[in-house]
Amino acid sequence: MKIFSEKKIYLYFIFFIIGFSVYSETTDKNVNLELFQEKTKYSDALSSEDVEKQLIAINDDDSFFSDDMIISDNNSSDDSFFSEDDMFSDSMIDEGNVIESEEPLTFDISNIYAENKFRFGCSFSATLDGTFLWYDPLKDENRNTTYRKNGFRDFSLVPKIKSDFYFDFRPVNNLRFYAKAKFKIPQPVFYPFTDKIDNVFPDEKNVISWFEYFLDYNLKERIFFRLGKHTITWGVGYFFSPADVINLSAVDPENPTEQREGAISLRTQIVFPGTQNCLWLYVLPDIKTGENKNDKDESFDIKKDVKYTAFAAKYELLVKNFEVGLGGWYQYGRTPRAVATLTGGIRKVSTFSELVFAYGTEEQWFPFTKNGKGTPKYEDMKTIFQATTGFSYTWKEPKITLMGQYFFNGFGSKDTKTLSEIDFLKLKNSYTYAGKHFAVISLSKTDAFVRDCNINLYTMLSLTDGSGVVQGTISYSFLNDFKLSTGPIITFGTNGSEFTRVNGYKGSPSLIWKLSLTYDAGKF
Repeated sequence: MKIFSEKKIYLYFIFFIIGFSVYSETTDKNVNLELFQEKTKYSDALSSEDVEKQLIAINDDDSFFSDDMIISDNNSSDDSFFSEDDMFSDSMIDEGNVIESEEPLTFDISNIYAENKFRFGCSFSATLDGTFLWYDPLKDENRNTTYRKNGFRDFSLVPKIKSDFYFDFRPVNNLRFYAKAKFKIPQPVFYPFTDKIDNVFPDEKNVISWFEYFLDYNLKERIFFRLGKHTITWGVGYFFSPADVINLSAVDPENPTEQREGAISLRTQIVFPGTQNCLWLYVLPDIKTGENKNDKDESFDIKKDVKYTAFAAKYELLVKNFEVGLGGWYQYGRTPRAVATLTGGIRKVSTFSELVFAYGTEEQWFPFTKNGKGTPKYEDMKTIFQATTGFSYTWKEPKITLMGQYFFNGFGSKDTKTLSEIDFLKLKNSYTYAGKHFAVISLSKTDAFVRDCNINLYTMLSLTDGSGVVQGTISYSFLNDFKLSTGPIITFGTNGSEFTRVNGYKGSPSLIWKLSLTYDAGKF
């Protein structure tokens, strides 16, 4: 009997928590935030607000309950109203609104806004991206006027509209309901200057999707629970994060601050009084949600699928100015992993590192999956390592930020050029990257030339085959809500290398010139 559907598993636990919370204490209003503030004191290594906004911005709504304590505050649509820090802090509630008695609680619906019990808000942005594209611009036969004109003629135009809606309900100090929905229109591609290429109109069904929905509850500010679908900041890397095996998508190095979609889970955080240490526990049922779900996926069947539930744990402790994390992740039919993370500062340089120990590959463990076939060969399994380390430094004047990161992918191939299309896609789908060694360097300047004009230079290299991507962007914000940006994107490398391939096919170097106009209404 399939009783643990995506919605039911959430609702059952909600009823339990609500009933339990009625008998819990609601008079505690002092929160030991100093415990967590001390835990993040190494963040003083950041020398400007700009770096704080860039470092590992996943979801500020998780800033108090997050698995990492150096998250920035520029990604959650409700940040300006109601950050998760505020859920259990005195600063959120005026002294006049603090419940002082132990009498049964009564709720006056007319006062839920005034008493900060309910929040609703949204964000909206619209972007128009224009792209000029030239393949193999350095070939001798392409060095002519006709080739250059074709790049302008094949100009593509992509409109994008995105919006987030959220509500945040807190009936008592230690109980919270939160949900966020994302709205985006299908993104057509127009070719206004040519008849040789047809316009593309994608058929997307999920225009609106529930990105997050969860319940928060705590016991005396010592044990914190979260049940539902939410982003989990498991790793500490910025451009690469091999330790993050819980979220449904990997970090996009070209947009590392974008919030990633999380899975349904029960998360428990245990704080140890008198120390800077805490323990994180996760239970993740094998329920497909959001973009990770397709029409063939069935709801969770407790009789058949309970063995595919994943479990994870992570212990965090503060050692001088460094935060150390030790954890592990296990799911039947998947590669088990042990992880170690380290974040801190050396003088004014912020540093972060991850180390992952995995046993076997996803392909070797495939026979144990729901749809697996064949017999596993244990003798072929071995320990595989992944590692990454990076840094960030900002000069207050002249407002320049330098960031870099190296990534070793033990699952990758030593020779990506000889990989077949199928093998290349297998590695990309399982581990995001097909090669073994990667590096990213990013240099940005704020208020270049004039105020609100920013310049960024980004380079990502495959040290395995010498291919890479270089992107330069100059942007200018005007009229408060508008931003105009432009710059080249250069993909280089020999045919068949990591970054010249397109969807697995043998590709070639390319030159793109991108022009974007964005209207961002912000949060309201």
